[in-house]
Amino acid sequence: MRRYERQFLVFWVGQVRGFRLEKHLTQEKLAEALYLSARSYQKLEQGVHQPCATTLALFLGQLTDQEVLAFVRTFAQLVETARFQEAPDAHEITQLPGESHRARAPGGP
Repeated sequence: MRRYERQFLVFWVGQVRGFRLEKHLTQEKLAEALYLSARSYQKLEQGVHQPCATTLALFLGQLTDQEVLAFVRTFAQLVETARFQEAPDAHEITQLPGESHRARAPGGP
């Protein structure tokens, strides 16, 4: 499962930022709801750090039941799609915002 951590991080960044903007929340307000400092939240939203289980659970708690289900199902579908792609690097998806494109060795970070 570790090979999908990068994919989850990119997915997470899109989801958490999209949620925040949709709800018209500042980074500080969402950070408060997730029991994080504003700076820690900024790092999560930038994809510098992956959310811990507690942060993920608190984020999911902000969503409606239908949104939670959509979050989980969408990520599961991304993983399934990546598994069955024929390209050797198919499990990697787009880079994070501000990240330069670097070649990665198979199985590398």
